[in-house]
Amino acid sequence: MEITQDDGYVLIDCNIYKNDNTQCQSQSTQKTSPMGIKRIYDTDREFTMLFDIKDYLISIWESYDKNSMKVWKQFCLDFPRMDFMFDEENITDPHQFFQKISKYWFKENIIFDNILTYLLMIMLCNQSSFGLPCELLTKIYSDEANNQHVIYRHDRSMIKFTTIADDVECTINTTFHIFNTASYRTLYRIPVSLSLDIQTSKKQSGKQMGIIFWKLLKEEQK
Repeated sequence: MEITQDDGYVLIDCNIYKNDNTQCQSQSTQKTSPMGIKRIYDTDREFTMLFDIKDYLISIWESYDKNSMKVWKQFCLDFPRMDFMFDEENITDPHQFFQKISKYWFKENIIFDNILTYLLMIMLCNQSSFGLPCELLTKIYSDEANNQHVIYRHDRSMIKFTTIADDVECTINTTFHIFNTASYRTLYRIPVSLSLDIQTSKKQSGKQMGIIFWKLLKEEQK
C-alpha cells in the first residue's frame, strides 16, 4: 500500500528500538515551529508510522527476559482486560483461544529461528504490545513544562488475528490519552491501530514492516 498526503495520511519518520536511541522527525522538526505544532495536533489528519517487525518483537521478547513462562503468566493476567477476535469470531475464553492457535504450536516463522509462531501470538496478546505506540506518542506529544503527558487509562483494547493460509495478520487497537496533570483532564484521546504480519514462509526479501495508524480526538472540556 502506498501512502500519500493526498490520501489524508502523514508519514512520521521514526526509528524506534534502535540501540535504545529513539529518533523521531516529528519531535526534532515539527515541534520547533507553530506550523509544526499545528500539524501534529491536526484532528483532521490520520498519522502513520512504519516499523521493523523484528525489532518490535525482539523488544517485547527481551522485556520478558526471553522467558516464555513470563509471557504465559502475563497472558493470564491481561486476557480478561482485553477483547479478542480470531478470524472474525469473538474469543471470550483462553481455552477457546488456545484451540484457535493450536495449528501454530509447532509452526516456524521467518522472523525468529528459536521462537515458534504460537508464542509470538500469545506475546502480542499482552499489554506489552502497546509499548511501541506508547513510546512513539510520548516522544511526539508529551510536554512536561506544560504538565502534558501521554498515558494509558485502561480503555478496552482489541486484539484481532486473521489467518491467511499459514500466515497470521495481527491488528492491535487501543487508546491513549494526552493528559494534563495540573487540571487532571484528558485533552485528546488517541485511538491507535498497529498492524503486522507473521509469515511462516518467505515471500519477499528485505525487512518485514508493520504500520501504526493514529488520530487525535479532542475532548470537550466541561
